[in-house]
Amino acid sequence: MIFTCGENLENAYYMAQDALYNMLPEYKELPNPTLNYMNIKTHDNEFIALVELDVKEHERKIKNK
Repeated sequence: MIFTCGENLENAYYMAQDALYNMLPEYKELPNPTLNYMNIKTHDNEFIALVELDVKEHERKIKNK
């Protein structure tokens, strides 16, 4: 599970992609997805977002920053 935040929703989504991207090298195999994500408890002002990551596109974004 990854926790992240951002200045706004667009930035938070980018930060979630970046957190996922930086976590990938730790895995020899990707973990199974959490299929029952609706059962994850959140607090006020928190929510769960499914994050799509195109590794090559993300690397292009990093190079352009």
